[in-house]
Amino acid sequence: MIITPQSSDSDLYPERVSKDLIYKQIIADLEKAAELLPNKSTYTGSDIGRANKGAALGELAEVYLTLGNNWQKVVDLTTQVESLGFALNTNYADNFNPANENSVESLFEVQYNSNGGFSFWSNENQASWASTFMGPRGSNFVGGGDPTNATHMLLLQLASEKAEVVAYVGWSDGTEPPTLSGSDVTLPDTRTWSYFTAILRKGSPVFDADALVNHTVPMKRQTEVVEEFKVVA
Repeated sequence: MIITPQSSDSDLYPERVSKDLIYKQIIADLEKAAELLPNKSTYTGSDIGRANKGAALGELAEVYLTLGNNWQKVVDLTTQVESLGFALNTNYADNFNPANENSVESLFEVQYNSNGGFSFWSNENQASWASTFMGPRGSNFVGGGDPTNATHMLLLQLASEKAEVVAYVGWSDGTEPPTLSGSDVTLPDTRTWSYFTAILRKGSPVFDADALVNHTVPMKRQTEVVEEFKVVA
């Protein structure tokens, strides 16, 4: 276990410590975090989503649940969490509704920009498509509505039909596109790929100064994300 800053001169192969010492350190870290962190309700704007006191207390309760040796501590920590304004959602389904982000039941929630106005087809590092891999099942990506782009038009048509599709996303470690023969897709091994099955939904178009800017296409992922990594020679 390493709990102090290290340098190239440090012992990089410390002896393994006991499980008890590991849990003791975890508990100490979480107790200190709960002491120092503010409550979730104090966060506004870009601070929303930061670690908060309730998240630290909730994680601490999970640690004691795992240890199973102090049930009263779990009850006490749960009471503290509730005193900070956290509670169960009246409708359980709201926990999975993208429109109900950062609800009273959410102790800690990673923030995703699912409608950021970015181009799905660019190589920008943006959460508008990354959230489809890591975010809630209802995460969206934003695609263009260029009437001269056949791919854009096909995407909108599939979305209007609520079609189930397989989405392939190439990583930025290569540029070679996949090849299609009938219904068979071949992914070049000179690039890393992620793919999954999803159901498309037609979203509302976004207009700016009487001009069509883009469409938001909600995508409900149906399978786990599969990754095929680039072959390094």
